[in-house]
Order: sequence, then C-alpha cells, then structure tokens
Amino acid sequence: MCLVQQDQMLMSHLISSLSEDVLSLIVGLSSSHAIWTTLEAALASPSNTLILQLLVTLQQLHQEDKSISVYLHKAKLISEELVAAGCPLSTTDFNIYIFKGLQPEFKELVTTVAAQTDPISFSELNSLLLCHEFLHRDSFSSLAVISHVFEPSRSAHLTQRGGSSSTQFRRNSSNHGRNGQSSGGRGRG
Repeated sequence: MCLVQQDQMLMSHLISSLSEDVLSLIVGLSSSHAIWTTLEAALASPSNTLILQLLVTLQQLHQEDKSISVYLHKAKLISEELVAAGCPLSTTDFNIYIFKGLQPEFKELVTTVAAQTDPISFSELNSLLLCHEFLHRDSFSSLAVISHVFEPSRSAHLTQRGGSSSTQFRRNSSNHGRNGQSSGGRGRG
C-alpha cells in the first residue's frame, strides 16, 4: 500500500471517530497529519472560555449558609479544575477568593491572616476557619472542648480528679456561679 492510500485510510478513521461539533474544525484539511495537529491544537490546549468560567465561578462563590467544610471543598474543587486547565492559582490569589466569600463573622480572622507576611496554606486556612466556625457556633460547649484540646495537662488533671474534662468544666462553672469561686480554688490556703 502506498503512502497516499495509508494517509487516506488514516484520515477516514480519524474523521469517523469525530463528533459533529468537531468535524467543522477539520473541513478542508487534506492529510491525516493536518487533521491530527489541528485537533490537538484545538482540543488539547486549555480553553480560555473554561478558565474564565472557572475564575468567575470562584469569584462568585460565597459561603452563605454553608459550613466552612462545604464552602472550602467547593473552592478547592474549582481550584483543582483550574490546575487541570493549565491555570493554577497562587496561594495568595486562592486565599483572596476564599476571604471574599466568607460570612461577616470571619472578618477579624481574615484581617489577622491577611496581615501575615507569608501566604497561609490551604490546610492551615482550613484549620483556622474550622476552629473559628466552631468557636462561634456554640460558645459554652466550645469552651469545654477547647479546654480539653488546648490544655491537655489541665484536662488530664481534671479527669484524674473525677470525671471527664467537660463534666468537670460544667461542675466548675456551676460552682463558680454559686460560690463566687471555682471548685479548684477550695481547700487552698
């Protein structure tokens, strides 16, 4: 078989595998090489339309009534799609999009984070926002858990003295309200 026949056969296979939308890209091309390079240039390169659409979607993303986890997950998915399209965002740019869409209760935290010299990583931002959300959802129960998480030696001491840290915390809080002092303050000279 001669080269012209092989090329015609290859062209036939390429054309038969294309959808109608893509066929318009190759009208008038006379070799399999021309068809292949045209398709590669049109379909393999990142689409500016897709990139713009993803950037607009990220810009319009707002937390609204979503939890921080859901909000950050949606933003992360869009960011990963931008990477796949060949347009990765810098950490700073990604954080700006996140900050812009947060609820007003996060403004103080955003101000603190934005004042840092180095941009904060996604995992650090996720942790800070989750902690902030947790603290502002239910103040009293948050205090018990925070005392357990951030003061492990005190929590262990309270647990040894009889009960879990949250039970002991509630006892201490109620005793403090009745006696004007915490139960931990009794018996000391």
